[in-house]
Amino acid sequence: MGLLHDDFWRHSLRECDLIICEALARQKSELLTKRILNQELAVLVSYAFSDPAKMPDFTKEVIDKQISEKESAIRLRSLFVGWSAKSKG
Repeated sequence: MGLLHDDFWRHSLRECDLIICEALARQKSELLTKRILNQELAVLVSYAFSDPAKMPDFTKEVIDKQISEKESAIRLRSLFVGWSAKSKG
C-alpha cells in the first residue's frame, strides 16, 4: 500500500482503516476492470472466429460513474486535512 512502518504509528486507527479500505476498494476496482476487459476480448474473439460480420463495436466510449483513483486520493487527503485542522482547534 506504500505506507512506511514509521508512518503507520503516526496515524490513528480510523485513518489506518480508511487507508486499508481505500486500497482494497482500488484493488477490487482494478480486478473488476480486468474482468470486464477479458470478457470483452472473449466476445470479440468469438465473433472473429465464428461470424466477423456481426462483430460489435467496442470502440465507443462509455461514461463510468465510479470515482477515479485520483479523485479518491483527493477526497482522502481532504479528509485528513480536515481532521488535522479540527484537532489543532
